[in-house]
Amino acid sequence: MSETNTLAAAKAHTKKYVSILRSRLLGAGKVDPSWYLAVDALECSIEVHADQIRKGTGGPYIIHPVEATMYVMTLPDLIKPIETIAVTLLHDAMEDGNLRYNEFVSRFGSEVADGVEAISKVVDGVKKTPAEYKAGLARSRTASIAKPADRGNNQNTMGEAWPPEKQLSYVQEAEEEILPMIKIARRRFCQQELAYENAKLLLRTQISMVRAMHKQYAA
Repeated sequence: MSETNTLAAAKAHTKKYVSILRSRLLGAGKVDPSWYLAVDALECSIEVHADQIRKGTGGPYIIHPVEATMYVMTLPDLIKPIETIAVTLLHDAMEDGNLRYNEFVSRFGSEVADGVEAISKVVDGVKKTPAEYKAGLARSRTASIAKPADRGNNQNTMGEAWPPEKQLSYVQEAEEEILPMIKIARRRFCQQELAYENAKLLLRTQISMVRAMHKQYAA
């Protein structure tokens, strides 16, 4: 497939899935107006990432938070499903949009703002240490779900653009940092245990597949 056709396919895929997600969220909002918070999060994410492209396909970056969110929508027993979906949609918005924490509080409320803050490595111009970042994720009932969804989507698509060494390093980081974070969060927010187990299985399966693939290529 030519580069032009690949880009066109990526744009068509993105348009389709943005439309599907928007339709589902609007439908939920008609039944329960509190779901319009997630609709607003989707529109904010689209706005923030409007000029960004996704590595590999060159398509719109918005497909990443959208696909991660569609995974989160399949997870059972979330304590705050609407807010968790909003945080997943906005997980890159604080850094990529250069938006401040108080802006998220004003627009989305403290639950979402705290989740986006927890999943962001730089907040209001201040970069967190790795230890601070991991601890913050584990303390958040929304970000501790959104982060595995983010990582799972990245690991699912990185083969399109990332060199082998970076792929192996990325899954190692997931194994050493994100899986232990999930374990801590699962104990803290035990009502979401099934969601954490699902996320853990997703990441472990991807990690095993990436390592097996590169082992085969290296043989």
